[in-house]
Amino acid sequence: ATSAATSAATSAATSAAAAADDDADASASTSTPFPDLGRASGGAFALQRPGRRSVVTLAWECLVGDVTTELRQKPLDILGHALTDPHGASLSSVLRSWGLSPAAIELDPIVRATTVARADSWVLWELELTLAEGAEGRWREAAALGVAAVERLAQRGIPLGMASEVQRMTRAAWRYSSRPPTAVELSTDLQSEPRAEYAVVGSREFVGEPAELAAGANAAASQLAARSPIVTVYAESLEGLGVDQG
Repeated sequence: ATSAATSAATSAATSAAAAADDDADASASTSTPFPDLGRASGGAFALQRPGRRSVVTLAWECLVGDVTTELRQKPLDILGHALTDPHGASLSSVLRSWGLSPAAIELDPIVRATTVARADSWVLWELELTLAEGAEGRWREAAALGVAAVERLAQRGIPLGMASEVQRMTRAAWRYSSRPPTAVELSTDLQSEPRAEYAVVGSREFVGEPAELAAGANAAASQLAARSPIVTVYAESLEGLGVDQG
């Protein structure tokens, strides 16, 4: 009888744990903008945009553990700076050398990183790559280079010097700002920052030591590298993109 009771209790506990996991999975799936769609399907959304340059965007969902820390350290902003910073081996340089993006004399910058949406538990972050005229049909190459750049940063890590540079730049920009924050901006700051000493600077500077900032950006890069982005191509014509319009 004791053995039967123990077996029944174990079975009940296992069922309860499974139900709890199902509830957690269901909660996660309804509280995030989109699930991970798998590593490589090769597809994309395509939108017609007459009269404007063609671009391909890569959008990732980044889950947020501590909202206050994320707002102070801004790891995705540091990651964006690393990806858009111009240098010899930058993503911009590679896109141009492959003939995928316009020359610097024609358009600069050609790579932009932006947070497009935010909630308490996730951030929707987008990398936009401008395509050269006639390179619309090669959007897969540009998208692959963007994904590879994120994966490389996740592997190598954000240099401490870059985190320190971003911190100094934003601190100087805030110090010499041409205007003080508005009442609406201050109200928003007070809602998201629990500590008075960070109420103003928390949303305008990178708060923390460079090592902490780099570690946060590395964690964000690793999270993005483990997921597949949502790819969208904006072009004047959808012909020749190889995207199913049905």
